Amino acid sequence: MLLSSLNRIKLLNNIPLTQATNDVSIANALAGVSSRVENYLKRRIKKTNYSQVLAPNIEENFLRLVATPISSITEVSYDSTGLFNGNQTIIPATSYRISADGKDIIFNDVNFFPYNINLMPAMVRVNYVGGLSEHATISILRIDDLVGTPLIGDIVNGFDSGAYGRVVKVALDVTVDDEEVDQIYVEMTSGAFVDGEDLTIGASTATLNQHDRYSLAETHPDIVQAIDIQSWYIHKNKSNLENATFEADTVSRRSPASDLAVNYNFLPDVRATLEQYRNKLIDYKMGDN
Repeated sequence: MLLSSLNRIKLLNNIPLTQATNDVSIANALAGVSSRVENYLKRRIKKTNYSQVLAPNIEENFLRLVATPISSITEVSYDSTGLFNGNQTIIPATSYRISADGKDIIFNDVNFFPYNINLMPAMVRVNYVGGLSEHATISILRIDDLVGTPLIGDIVNGFDSGAYGRVVKVALDVTVDDEEVDQIYVEMTSGAFVDGEDLTIGASTATLNQHDRYSLAETHPDIVQAIDIQSWYIHKNKSNLENATFEADTVSRRSPASDLAVNYNFLPDVRATLEQYRNKLIDYKMGDN
């Protein structure tokens, strides 16, 4: 999942959206930084369905998952072979709960598992919904009392919150939960809209009924801002970073451009922002479930 967007970074750095000269460089920097950040945080950011197989530690009654906070658990199962080929045992939902901070599954009994499960690499499978947000920058706003016709590209301003963003999709008279509603999809640039506030949408006006989806830029603006800053830094200093050398087998070599996104240190302010979100109890890299 990209943790910001090309258009957002361009707007924040006063680059016209129609100016595509540096789009590839910025997009590559953003993709690399997004991957690097998830590795550094040891967690998955996107809120979606996950299936994760783990090996709990003996005499511990909790499992730390990679996509937190945990929104819901579909199923927890146990297989002494670790194969999960249809012979696994479903663990009753009454035997566990989600921790208060949403990071762990806590089992009621410390000795819940009857075998030395450390003998196998992974024997508990958890199917769940977890993560911070479904999208990094685009929020879905349900609006009432619409006057005028919103257009893609319109700037949206919140009267009370001062938040603003840009319309990327208009969906009028759509069915949501058996109800006909009006929605606008807004790529957030600053702040967070408040349900119930009045909005200006270009030449139109409306009232924000509710969020049908909060973007990461609204719920965790510090993370997205850190991504923006690091991505822009990588883009602006691309030549210097690509010319940087490292020692390998006593030979001085240049860092390949393809490695630029993962072989660098975060800027100090970026690292300080990200540090508070690190999942320090698990070993995780991109590609893990």
